Amino acid sequence: MVKHVVMWKLKPEAAATPEILDANIARMEKRYQEMKEAVPEMISYELYRNFKHGNPDFCEFMVVMTFASREDLKTFQESPSHTDPVAREFGRSIRERRAVVDYEI
Repeated sequence: MVKHVVMWKLKPEAAATPEILDANIARMEKRYQEMKEAVPEMISYELYRNFKHGNPDFCEFMVVMTFASREDLKTFQESPSHTDPVAREFGRSIRERRAVVDYEI
């Protein structure tokens, strides 16, 4: 099994109020759900929100995706659902930075 973890640090304006933050995270979760439905190699995904805010080192949320193998992760990463430039633009528009960790269990 492979875990693919993506941690999202949002731009200040994308997390300026609890309502804006909630709306942006909800939109990203919808996007992950759409990718899950489009890419059968993704076994599952879980989205976790950080309950602490205010520290510039903190990420607002992270997503943990599960795949059966490295090959399945690669298939996901190369899939049209993941690489679609229009769909990816929203993430870029709210993201200050992100960090990714891939590991096997």
